[in-house]
Amino acid sequence: MNATAWKWIRVSPRDKCKICGKHDYCDYCPELGLALCMRVASDRPSKNSMGGWLHRIGERTAVVTPLPPEPPKPKINVTELMRDWRKRTEPDWIRALAFELGVTYQSLTALGAAWCPSRKAWAFTMVNGWGEPVGIRLRDGNGSKFSYGGDHNGLLIPNMQPQSTAWISEGPTSAAALITMGFFPISRPNNSGCLDQVQIACKRLGVQRAVIVADNDSDKPLPNGETFNPGVDSSLKLQGLLKIPSCIYVPPCKD
Repeated sequence: MNATAWKWIRVSPRDKCKICGKHDYCDYCPELGLALCMRVASDRPSKNSMGGWLHRIGERTAVVTPLPPEPPKPKINVTELMRDWRKRTEPDWIRALAFELGVTYQSLTALGAAWCPSRKAWAFTMVNGWGEPVGIRLRDGNGSKFSYGGDHNGLLIPNMQPQSTAWISEGPTSAAALITMGFFPISRPNNSGCLDQVQIACKRLGVQRAVIVADNDSDKPLPNGETFNPGVDSSLKLQGLLKIPSCIYVPPCKD
């Protein structure tokens, strides 16, 4: 059969993925007898830009390992709220914030910065590993960071071309600083959250290497007399989960 005749069909609620049972993101090709599943891993990773894994339909001979489940949907409409706030946000406000933080205006716009008037704080969209909006990260004038409410923690991923190396940081300001320096960040909301979503995002975006930026935290005591470092310890945990080459960078400053 000529390769041009191969047709990949997107799954739907009436025609769900034969591998994971979901109705979105996945495809299958009847002519090739293959399913391209975005959630269930196999020993045949797809080489296309979206990632995923290939499976023989009806002949699942490979040992498969399901990825962590997607987080629940937020109770608020993240996209609608952020769109409304961006319409009301003056560019000069973003430029003032960029000057205050020592980052570029472009880095903040890539992160979709918007002013949230009800909370008197800057807002940034959080997404899950698949790129779906799941929450809103807020940062007030004192630098305190918190979620909007009715949402879920997620990743801060800028609207820019992904790079083969991702710098995995914490929080919107660290992400903006990395963009200013010419890097591509994937930023977590805190030092212990969204580990599984980082894995999914790296796969989806075609990331081949990762630099995990660990906060230079001070050692904390444990009841047994030993100590632990929150920033470094959480980075080591993430590094152990990633399936790509990675290293941990601890900057000389606190954050």
